[in-house]
Amino acid sequence: MLAVASLGTLLTILAVTTIGTATVTLASDLDASLVEVQWVVTAYLLALTATVPVSVWASHRFGAKSVWLWSLGLFAAGSLLCGISGSIGELIAARAVQGIGAGLLIPVGQTIVVRAAGPAGLSRALATVAIVNVIGPATGPVVGGLVVELVSWRWLFLGMVPIAVPLLLGATRLLPYDPPDRARPLDLIGLGLLVPAAALATAGMAGIAEHARVEPEDAAMLGISLLLGVGFLLRSFPMGARAVVDVELLKTRSFRAGSTIAAIFGILMFGFLFVAPVFWELARGYSSLEAGLLMLPQGAGSLVTLTHYSRRGDGGRVSNSIVGWGLVVAALGTAPFVFLNEAPTPLLELALFVRGLGMGGVWIPALAATFRGLAPESVASASALINVALRFGSSAGTAVMAAVLQQRLGSQASWIDDGLPGSVGRTVEHHIADAFAFTFGITLVATVIALYPARRLWTAGRLGRREVADLSRR
Repeated sequence: MLAVASLGTLLTILAVTTIGTATVTLASDLDASLVEVQWVVTAYLLALTATVPVSVWASHRFGAKSVWLWSLGLFAAGSLLCGISGSIGELIAARAVQGIGAGLLIPVGQTIVVRAAGPAGLSRALATVAIVNVIGPATGPVVGGLVVELVSWRWLFLGMVPIAVPLLLGATRLLPYDPPDRARPLDLIGLGLLVPAAALATAGMAGIAEHARVEPEDAAMLGISLLLGVGFLLRSFPMGARAVVDVELLKTRSFRAGSTIAAIFGILMFGFLFVAPVFWELARGYSSLEAGLLMLPQGAGSLVTLTHYSRRGDGGRVSNSIVGWGLVVAALGTAPFVFLNEAPTPLLELALFVRGLGMGGVWIPALAATFRGLAPESVASASALINVALRFGSSAGTAVMAAVLQQRLGSQASWIDDGLPGSVGRTVEHHIADAFAFTFGITLVATVIALYPARRLWTAGRLGRREVADLSRR
C-alpha cells in the first residue's frame, strides 16, 4: 500500500521537477519567454491547488480508493495531452488537466497512508514515503535532462502514461476499501471563493515581480484575492466539517505553524528547483543533462537526513525541534548561491548537498508534528489544508522567482533563443551572476522567515497537546 501510494505521488512530483532542465529548450522550441515557460509549472501547481480542497468531499462521497484510481487516470490523460501539445498555450492548458488529477492524487494517497499507519506509526510511515518521494527532486532534473538531450521534451509527459497503467492495476488490489458517504454535500460557494483567491494571488505577485513595481492591475488582483480569501474564511468557520475544508483546524497552534511551514517549503523546494537548473545552463553553460546531474547532491543530502529520521521512529519532541535545525542548515546551503555563485562548481555542489541535508529535516518532521494528535475524521481536511498551503507556496514561489529572474536578466534573456552564452564577455557574465544571486536571495530570505513558525511548532509540541485533544474531540 505504501509503495502504490508513494509511487503515485512520485509521478506528480516528477511532473514538476523534470521541467527545470527543459526550461531553455521549451522556451526555444515554443518561442516563449521565461515568464511564459514558468506557467507550464505554475498552471500545473495552480490546478493542483484548486483541486486539493475537493479531495476531502470526494474521499467521503465516493471513497478514498475510488477517487485515487480516477485521479491517476485523469493525470495520465493530462500527461498524454501535454506530450502532443503544439504551442505554449496548448501545453499550459494540458498541464492544468494534469494538475487536476494530481490535486486529488496527492492528498487522498496521504490520507490513506495516515489512516492506515495510526498515531504510533505516523512518523515512520511518512518518513518511508518521503524516502521514496525524495527520488523525485533528486532524479527529476537528471531524468528531464536525459530525456531532453536524447529524445524530446515531449517524452517527459508521454513517458508517464505507460507507468500509470500498471500502477492503476496494482492500486486496484492493494489500496484498502473504504465505504462512501453518499449524503456528503459539496460546498460550491466556498470552492468558488478559494480557487480564484489562490490563482489571483499568484498572478498578482508574479506581475509585481515581473514589473519590479506595483502596477494597478497587480494591486487589483491582490485586492480581489484578499477579499475572496476573507470571504472564504468567514463562510467556512461557521460550517465546520461541512465546509470545503475544515478551517477550524487553523485554531490549533501547531497546525497553523505547520501550514505556514508548508507554504514556505513550497517556495524553498520548487522555486529553487525551477531556477537552479536554469542557472547551470545560462550562467555556467552546461547542457540540460549536465544541469540535471549537478542537482543530484541536493537529493543525496535529503536522502541521508530522511533515512536517519525514519530510524528514529515517532520522535515526539524530536520531530518538532528538528525542523528549526533543518532550516538553519538549508540556509547555510543556500547562502553560497547568493554570495559566492561565481565560485567553482565543486564548492556549489557541496553547498547543494548541505542544503539537501537541511531540507530533508524540514518537511516530514513538520508534517508528523502537525498531524500528531488529530482524530481520524480530521485527517482528510488536515491533509487538504496542508497541501493547499504547500502547492500555493510552490506555484507562487515559482511564478515570482521566474518573473524576478526574467526582469533582472533583461536583454540577456535573449540567449534563450540565441543559444547558451559560451564565450561571452566578463561584464555580461557578471550581470547574469548578479541576476541569479538576487533570485536565489528570495529563497534565502524565505528560509530565515520560516524559522519563526518552526519555533512555534516546537512550542506547540510541548505545550499545545490540550488544544489538539480538544479539537480532535470536536
